[in-house]
Amino acid sequence: MILLLVREFDNTGKPAPKEGEFDRAWFRLANEETNQTIDYSLVRKIELPEDYQEAIPQEDENGEEAPPLRNDMTYVHGVLYLDNV
Repeated sequence: MILLLVREFDNTGKPAPKEGEFDRAWFRLANEETNQTIDYSLVRKIELPEDYQEAIPQEDENGEEAPPLRNDMTYVHGVLYLDNV
């Protein structure tokens, strides 16, 4: 079995992207030999879970507010199975 994953790069400390800069960002599954697209998805059309928080607030040992913890998200876009093993 092969899992196809999409993961976001950590842009912590870098300038925020401009509004609409990645509106057409997409990923695809392609046939390596023919370069034919088998499936694709626009990143902006992928729904986030209802309770998802990008940054999780946290406190240090002294009860003071610490920098928020980044809540990474990984999507499973597809699975390939090989029947003839």
